[in-house]
Amino acid sequence: MNVPVTTSQLQGPAIRVRGLEKSYQKLRVLRGVDLDVARGSIFALLGSNGAGKTTVVKILSTLLKADAGTAHVNGFDVAAQAPDVREAISLTGQFAAVDEILTGRENQLAPYAGVTVRTVRHYHQIGLLPEPERDASGYRRYGALAAVSMIKIRTLANVGVPLSRIDELLEADAPTFTAAIRRIDRHLRDEIERLETSRRQIAQLAAGDGLTLPPEVTAYLHRLREIGASERVVAGERDGWILVAARWPDSVREFMPGKLAQLDDPRIVRLYRVLSEVFDGDVDDDPRLAEAADIMACLAEQAYAAGELNVSNESYDEMPHDLLDALAEESDPRIQRLKELLRERGWIGWNRMEPLAEPPC
Repeated sequence: MNVPVTTSQLQGPAIRVRGLEKSYQKLRVLRGVDLDVARGSIFALLGSNGAGKTTVVKILSTLLKADAGTAHVNGFDVAAQAPDVREAISLTGQFAAVDEILTGRENQLAPYAGVTVRTVRHYHQIGLLPEPERDASGYRRYGALAAVSMIKIRTLANVGVPLSRIDELLEADAPTFTAAIRRIDRHLRDEIERLETSRRQIAQLAAGDGLTLPPEVTAYLHRLREIGASERVVAGERDGWILVAARWPDSVREFMPGKLAQLDDPRIVRLYRVLSEVFDGDVDDDPRLAEAADIMACLAEQAYAAGELNVSNESYDEMPHDLLDALAEESDPRIQRLKELLRERGWIGWNRMEPLAEPPC
């Protein structure tokens, strides 16, 4: 039980300190401090860093024991009557994360439940945790049931349950609770799968070629580098295959074995190397373009004779081929000169080459 406050205590100073001393090993922090604080007054304890201000406050609030001297707060001896001192005071640190309308005990309740005072306020704002009535002093006083609710809310929130769903779970019976948790679990699995897909795409992006392309195409691009194609030429090929994969996503993998087989042809290897040398240079009318046109015309004649360039009107799709032709011209203006040289050799087009109806004179 609390010790009753006597008349003499009420008439004396709120705080009285006499001969207060405190040392930390060989460092004497307090050396006989004397002070009185009148009731109803505001008292400022000033001093430089390390002067002992915090040490005095800790002793007065029963958080630290003095080595010598006496200190009384509200008439109670801080050493012999610490519980009565704590009942009579409140303490707020300079940077304390406390609620000004909670008692010291209630400010300790939030950390006990594993949350912050700010979190408790948020629970109140969204209606997740009922806000208790304030007492005559204006304080909110939380009971044990509130602590249990805080712990339940924190546990559900930590496992990923949205705050908007927690309220219904707190009041649900066992079957309803189980069914809701299973739904949340399915949602989390879907979210994990989505995030894993994003991680794989990010990894492909880091690899350079694989963001929008299947691995068969990235393997083909890697093979182009191996035969001597420059990065500029490979980049053009990559962009072209992005257009192809967007139009024929299910068929693009079927194209790759044939494309890889073509890279065994010395003429195609030479073509990629010549184009790499031309496009990495800065000569507008590079004479090596004529060699590239010769190789392309020869390959086109061979493919046409084998029936590989014959396309029926029913299956022909102009858009992707038009885009591929435009992509080539936009990538380097010298493509236009190469197309002129091909026309001189009896061929038009770029991605889908066709023989001229009438050979040039």
